[in-house]
Amino acid sequence: MSARLFQTDVLFLQRILAVSGFYNGPFNGKWTSNVDGAEEQFLARYEQIKGEAGAFDSRTESCIMSLIPAAQVKAREFMNVINGRPLTCRIISGTRTYDEQDALFAKRPKVTKARGGQSNHNFGIAWDVGIFENGKYYAGDTKKEDKAYVELGAFIKANVPELEWGGDWRSFVDKPHYQLTKGKSVAQVRALLEKGKAYVAGRRRCPPSVRAEFLPVPALVTHVITSLPLSGVTIPRVVEGLSQGLFVRVMVEAGEHSHAQIRRARQSTL
Repeated sequence: MSARLFQTDVLFLQRILAVSGFYNGPFNGKWTSNVDGAEEQFLARYEQIKGEAGAFDSRTESCIMSLIPAAQVKAREFMNVINGRPLTCRIISGTRTYDEQDALFAKRPKVTKARGGQSNHNFGIAWDVGIFENGKYYAGDTKKEDKAYVELGAFIKANVPELEWGGDWRSFVDKPHYQLTKGKSVAQVRALLEKGKAYVAGRRRCPPSVRAEFLPVPALVTHVITSLPLSGVTIPRVVEGLSQGLFVRVMVEAGEHSHAQIRRARQSTL
């Protein structure tokens, strides 16, 4: 299976998966089964958060999917809070690789002062929004459009805690921009990302080994217990959208237990 996130930069993907708590392999830019399994767990967590907090338009969803889980939760809180406001708001930009950031930096007229590794968009914790009226995008070029972004920023600050708004910045005001508050400098966060270490709360523990394989689902299964205890170790089961004859990917946190033990536990419950 090939990458579905950050397809042009496997090294960047490895780092994002690591800080999210799903990958503990080497940072070498090589696609392996370990990376594949970690990506599957990341995407399963995205689906879980979406199921709990609600889904949005396809563009917003594609951007939320690129964020680390803690930011996904906050982005959905953001979208739920603004639901029902007179103007439509969508998330139109999420995480960028360093190369994507450099390409944006090179654009003229200038839209960012941050090179690759200098933007919070590079760390999976920031997003930009677009405001729309009857399908027309507000670029912020008129007083009316600018006012809409200012009013949205004030509303978010009053209703969604632990977010930083780019409209409050002094050196480069960015009114469509929102990011998690982190209590660290950009340089500090970059260093942690490149080491695969967490820089915001909510990182889950990465197990000693992660295994993934396809298993058949019985014809009459409509749902599956979400976890199975095995000798004190909880084994998450990522099984969604089951139907007759479907093969699904089951993610297992192996811990200290052998593959054979895990396999027997799976087969006894499927």
